Amino acid sequence: MIKYLAINVESNKPRRDHILAEANRVGIDLNLFNAITPETSGQVKHDYDPQRTTRCFCIDPVHSCSCYSEENGSDE
Repeated sequence: MIKYLAINVESNKPRRDHILAEANRVGIDLNLFNAITPETSGQVKHDYDPQRTTRCFCIDPVHSCSCYSEENGSDE
């Protein structure tokens, strides 16, 4: 059995209702999750670190990017 998931911004009720209506129309058992937005992120327990989501592909030690580690010769 396939699990169907949808993520929706809770405050966008018309879109949420449309998603649920369409899933019901075609007989899909849908699990709907509330999206995390900047406004709601404080309500969620998380260890989000913006630095972990940024990846630099520096390969040149002369490159001026701050993520390059001369010690190990690679990105950290």
